Amino acid sequence: MSPSRTLSVLLLALLAGACSHALFEASAGQLKSDAGDFEKSLRFQDYGGAAQLLAPGKRQAFLAARRKEGTDLTITDMEVLDVQMAADAKHAIVMSRMRWVKLPSVTEMTAEVHEGWEAVGTAWQLVALSGGPFPELEPSP
Repeated sequence: MSPSRTLSVLLLALLAGACSHALFEASAGQLKSDAGDFEKSLRFQDYGGAAQLLAPGKRQAFLAARRKEGTDLTITDMEVLDVQMAADAKHAIVMSRMRWVKLPSVTEMTAEVHEGWEAVGTAWQLVALSGGPFPELEPSP
């Protein structure tokens, strides 16, 4: 192999390695963005926006529960505590502290919630949420 051809092959190999690393980082960055968008949508009662980030099988139940509930539920705060990415970079758990008020109670409730996320294409979908005021998003038994 000629030196210029060897250099070209080496350069392509380095670029391919850099691209695969960038894809992994973009995936983790996309998770942070999607989880933030989900939590922001909940806080502003944009349940349609939140539903777009749910796995398709969870959307109808989530929206039906929100219609039934009306404006009785208000998420007052959400704070991300930790993010655990699986080794395959296609699954993750986002742990957050959620605070909410559900009428007729005037007491603010606080719980640590665990959001199960799954990579689908270039985006993330919430597949389960445990520990908060959304029983329809609890993991299936």
